[in-house]
Amino acid sequence: MTQEALARAASLTAKFVSQIENGRVNPSIAVLARLVNNGLRTTFSVFFAWHPLDGDLSTVLALVEKQPAPFRRRLVRAIEALCELDEIPLAVSPAGDRRKRKRQSAAGTQ
Repeated sequence: MTQEALARAASLTAKFVSQIENGRVNPSIAVLARLVNNGLRTTFSVFFAWHPLDGDLSTVLALVEKQPAPFRRRLVRAIEALCELDEIPLAVSPAGDRRKRKRQSAAGTQ
């Protein structure tokens, strides 16, 4: 995206966007909101969570944010459950992995 396109989408001048980019001026929260929401077509949460080396995260966050609230809540619960698992081998389904770990822990307690 060019500075001109970003400026046009955010209803700013290209010169002002250039000054922001070069650190000559600091945008207000309102201007930043216009740049992020209208210019980049994303939200503050995605904008500030994005890391240049982790494009996948920003893509996932942008997709999730567009979903209805009940779906987002279910997705968060699913991700939390996955994070509680020690490790999920790629060749084993999550259910199979849980059964395997239950057998291992039962064998270890005997």
